[in-house]
Amino acid sequence: GLRAGSVVHALMFKERKRFLGSPVYLTNMGLGLVMILALAVAGAIFREQVLEFLALIPGMSLLTPLIICAFLGFLVSTACISTPSVSLEGKCIWILKSLPLSSRQILLAKLRFHNMLLVPVAMVSGLILALAYGCGPVDILLVTVAPGLLGLLCGLLGMVCGLRWARLDWLTEAHPCKQSVALVVTMLGQTALLLAGGLLYGLLLRTIVTPTEFLALFTLLTALLCLVLYRALVTWGVGALHLAFLAASSSSETFTSSLWLSMSMEMMSPSSTSAMGPPTWPS
Repeated sequence: GLRAGSVVHALMFKERKRFLGSPVYLTNMGLGLVMILALAVAGAIFREQVLEFLALIPGMSLLTPLIICAFLGFLVSTACISTPSVSLEGKCIWILKSLPLSSRQILLAKLRFHNMLLVPVAMVSGLILALAYGCGPVDILLVTVAPGLLGLLCGLLGMVCGLRWARLDWLTEAHPCKQSVALVVTMLGQTALLLAGGLLYGLLLRTIVTPTEFLALFTLLTALLCLVLYRALVTWGVGALHLAFLAASSSSETFTSSLWLSMSMEMMSPSSTSAMGPPTWPS
């Protein structure tokens, strides 16, 4: 039989093919990747103008690492590549069940594709901006790692929400990619985390800890949230995927039964019998 590793790579190739082959999926989720890179390039090019603006506000230059992570974090939340990945399988999700992979491996393969695209882009953009704005060694490390962890958090939260509010009966791909509850909850959830962190520092912790210390604490909190969501994905998420398999199988069986019933009734109707004419016997 096929090795599990080769099947996982085949599944990731399938994810890449769907991502690149679906204009709706690529436009809505890929735009976030472009905006992250555009922020890094624009921030490096217009460095002097940004620094002059920050100098107008007393103490704002000390918050540069936090500002960089905040902007990157908001843009990362718009690139929820993993969120619609389960729903986009549609009624053909039963095909995944036929693969020689466990449900956990299937979910982690989808998460890995998200991470391969978003996490490196977020980390490289953070590194570019940290170097461009002259951050210290510790800040450079934190500004590079924190956006990557936020990208991972976005992927995990997107997978969990995508399973919780999975819709396999969509008519167009615009529903799971633009109009789904899972997408809204994923984006708002990560945005709420960033806003809560900003308010917490600005109102309570600004006089207690330095910006670098707070960024280290926020990075640690993000890592812990990633661990919690990963645990939820490989436990509750596996059960949710099984339910999706069952729902798809039952709907497929219902459709097949209805099709056979309608064909049988059509063949037994009087009009069909008269159209066929009286039986002929061989002479």
